[in-house]
Amino acid sequence: MRRLYSALFALSALLLVFACQPTQEGSVNWRLEPERGALTPSEWTSIPAFIVDYTAQDGTPLKAWVWKGWLPASPTLLYLHGPRGHLGYSAQYLRYIIEQGFPVIIPEYRGFGPNEGEASLDAMVDDALGAFDMAQRQAALPSQIIVMSHSVGSLPASEIAKTYPNVYGLVPIAAMPETSVQQVQQSDPLLEALRKMQQNGNAGSTKTTVVNTSFTDVKVPKIFVHGRLDNVMDYASAHLLYESSPGPSAFITLDDVGHRPSEFAIANLYPLILQAFATRNMSLLKPLESSGTIHVEVKY
Repeated sequence: MRRLYSALFALSALLLVFACQPTQEGSVNWRLEPERGALTPSEWTSIPAFIVDYTAQDGTPLKAWVWKGWLPASPTLLYLHGPRGHLGYSAQYLRYIIEQGFPVIIPEYRGFGPNEGEASLDAMVDDALGAFDMAQRQAALPSQIIVMSHSVGSLPASEIAKTYPNVYGLVPIAAMPETSVQQVQQSDPLLEALRKMQQNGNAGSTKTTVVNTSFTDVKVPKIFVHGRLDNVMDYASAHLLYESSPGPSAFITLDDVGHRPSEFAIANLYPLILQAFATRNMSLLKPLESSGTIHVEVKY
């Protein structure tokens, strides 16, 4: 495994020059827009996965996909996706990490994918807490679980770290600003049906939701990753999350990236992130700056 880490470490800075290209443009408002449907891992990745049943904190039955990997001495990655789609897209996004043999668990929120129930911000938090319980049972090393999140997924990720201080590390990608007021467009099936009938494009209802994604009390190691061109989750506001949170932590700025870094970029960052968490030495991320498009800030 050391040989694999060393090789990937040497290649990462060069590869990320090409990998970190803009992949998504968004608006200042995000949509809570889950996709439903019965899914199987083989539809989204070539690596076989287990479908695992688990429960949210309130007992709601849910499902997750689990890849044991062939690097059992490696920490397990628990990935929390954002407010759209379903875990199938997450599996596709993480396919390079999965194909490298790292253990990966992707839980699904209620109202998304195969899970019944109504999706909401509160439910995402409750479901994620139950997912971490499940991950500790599934992981070969229960004390080494890294929680990676994207976008609104940073809200349940921060709650996991506040509830479970044994989290090995946090990787918030495009994190939601702290105590932010968001205009949330909630997908409404009735209005969607009316839209299709009337062809007027007026789907969904808009409401104001106050969310508090705070990392102030989170003492586990954190590595924030944020695109400077992100117009969904404000870059400067996300940087304040890093500044207000205790170390050890790092903030990785991807200059030419929007709201969603490419899966290739995340896959090449991951081995370096593992080394930084294992040694509690965030300076191991500094060689990434040789690309000229990546900047790393570190504090302890």
